[in-house]
Amino acid sequence: MLTLLLIAVMCVSVWGVAIAPNRRNGDYLSRDTTAAVKGVFILLIMLSHSMSYMTPNDGIDYQVFEGIIKKLGQLVVVMFLFYSGYGVACGVQRGGADYVRSIPRHRIGGTLVNFDIAVLVFALTGLALGKIYGVGQWLLSLVAWEGMGNSHWYIFTIVVCYAITYIACRLSRKAKSRVVLHFALAALYVVTISQVKEGVWYDTVMSYPAGFALGAYRERYEELMDRHYYKLLCGLLVLFVVLYAVKADYLALRYNALGVVFALLVLTLSRRLTLGNAVLRWCGTLLFPFYMRLPMLVLAERAAWLPAEYPWLFVMISATITVVIAALYKNWQIKL
Repeated sequence: MLTLLLIAVMCVSVWGVAIAPNRRNGDYLSRDTTAAVKGVFILLIMLSHSMSYMTPNDGIDYQVFEGIIKKLGQLVVVMFLFYSGYGVACGVQRGGADYVRSIPRHRIGGTLVNFDIAVLVFALTGLALGKIYGVGQWLLSLVAWEGMGNSHWYIFTIVVCYAITYIACRLSRKAKSRVVLHFALAALYVVTISQVKEGVWYDTVMSYPAGFALGAYRERYEELMDRHYYKLLCGLLVLFVVLYAVKADYLALRYNALGVVFALLVLTLSRRLTLGNAVLRWCGTLLFPFYMRLPMLVLAERAAWLPAEYPWLFVMISATITVVIAALYKNWQIKL
C-alpha cells in the first residue's frame, strides 16, 4: 500500500505537465510554477517523514518504499532552498536597501514567530501524550536549535540563510560581490555547524546562495539555456550522475554540489515544460509552510486504536489531518 501511495504521488506530479509553447516557458520562475514544483517535493517529504513512524516489520511494501525514499535523500528539500534564495534576490533587486533592512523583522522574525506557534502546539500535544520537555529544550526549540518532533533543522537553516543575505547585502552593493559573499558565508556556516550537528543541517545549504546567484544572473542563464539547451541539460545530467555515484565526501561538499546541480536540472527542465496542476500549486503554496512547522503526523504516536498491521492507515489519517489544518494555515499565519 505504501508503494501505491508513492505511485499516486508520481501520477499527481506528472498530471498537467506539457511541452511549453515554442518550447520556452516564460513563466518557469513564476509563483505558480515554483509552487507546483515545490508541491511535488512536499508530497515526497510527507511520505519520507512517514517512515519514521513505521518499522521494517511493516512488510516488503515498506522495504520497497524505503529504498526509493532513501535514494532521494536530502534532494527533496533542495528546491525550497533554491527558490528561497532566488525569491530573496528578486526582493533585494526590487526593494533595495529598504528590503534589506526589513529582513531581520520580516524574514527572520516572521519565520521564527510562526515556527514558535508550532513549537507551542507540539509541546501541548506532547504533554497530552505524557511527554515532558525540559526548560532548556523549550528555550532552544524557540530558535530551532532543538526540536519537539518538528523539522526544526530546516527552520534554523533558512533563518541562517536570511541572515547571510542581510550581512552580504549590508557589506556590499555590487551584485557580484553579494553572490560571492553568499557562498563564502554559507561555506563558513557549513564548517561551523558541522562541528556540532549532523549532515542534514548543512548538506543542502549551498542551494540557497545558488538560487540567489540565479536571481542576479537570470538573463545570462536563460541565454545559455535557449542557445545550448540540450548540451546544458546533458552536461548537468552527466555531472549529477557522477556526483551521485561518488561516495567520498568532506563537509558535505559533494552533496551540496549534487544539490545545486539537481536544482539546475529541475530549473532547466521547467524552462521547457509547463505544470498546469492546481493540486501541486496548492501543496506548494499552503502545505509546505505549514508542514515545516508542524509535520503531518499530528498524532505524534501511532494511536492504540489503529491496527499496527496497517501502517498506511495511520499515514492516510495523519495526512488528512495535515491537509485540513494546512487549509486553515493562511488564516492564523502571523506576518511581521
